[in-house]
Amino acid sequence: MKRILLLGMLFMPLITIAEDLSLRQRANYAFEQMKEAERDLTTITQTIEVKADRLEYFKQKVIETEQELANAYKESQEINKRVASTRNRWEQLSNQLLQGGAVTRD
Repeated sequence: MKRILLLGMLFMPLITIAEDLSLRQRANYAFEQMKEAERDLTTITQTIEVKADRLEYFKQKVIETEQELANAYKESQEINKRVASTRNRWEQLSNQLLQGGAVTRD
C-alpha cells in the first residue's frame, strides 16, 4: 500500500508537468494561429484598399467616358443638322440648275 501511495506521489508531478506541457503546446499553437490570422487580415485589408482605389479610379474613368460620349452625341447631332442643311441647299441649287434657272448666292 505504501508503494502504491509512494508511486502515486511520484507520478503526480509527472502528470502535472505533462498537463502543463500540453497546455503550453496548445497555447503556443493558438498563438501561432492568431499570428497567422493577423497576417491574413493585414493582407486582405491591403487587398481591399487596393481594390477600393482601383474601383474609385474606374468609376472616375466611367464618369469621364460618359461625359465624352455625351459630348460626342451632341457634336454628332450638330453635324447631322449641318449635313441636312447643306444637303437641302445642294438639292435646291441642283434643282435650279436642272431647271435652267438662275442661281442665287446666299
